[in-house]
Amino acid sequence: MEQAIPFSEVLDAVETLSLDEQETLVNIVKRRLADRARNRLASDIEESRIEFAQNRCQAVTVESLMEELLK
Repeated sequence: MEQAIPFSEVLDAVETLSLDEQETLVNIVKRRLADRARNRLASDIEESRIEFAQNRCQAVTVESLMEELLK
């Protein structure tokens, strides 16, 4: 497994980049984070579909759902 670079070293390395390179880096990181979030959501949706197909879900009213969430 590859050794992680300490966060402070990453920040120092970013400081050596030009402003344009820093902006490009920020855009790349934002896109990658969005991709990870999308992939996680897609995985959650697929898991929910499987649970639904296996009848492991039960119908609830909005009221009972809100009551459960506010506990």
